[in-house]
Amino acid sequence: KGHRASHCNHVDRPLIEIKKKGRPMTQCQKCRELRVVRQLHVKCNCADTTGKKKE
Repeated sequence: KGHRASHCNHVDRPLIEIKKKGRPMTQCQKCRELRVVRQLHVKCNCADTTGKKKE
């Protein structure tokens, strides 16, 4: 991932990653849903980290 424009094909300098705005997620998807539904804020200690932001 390098540019927001998909049609650019320059080769004179390396592409850099453009990260998403905001703070990175620290909870998995399951704990995040529980937080919304139950209005409960707990630290996520799950082994499942697939919901964490990696992009």
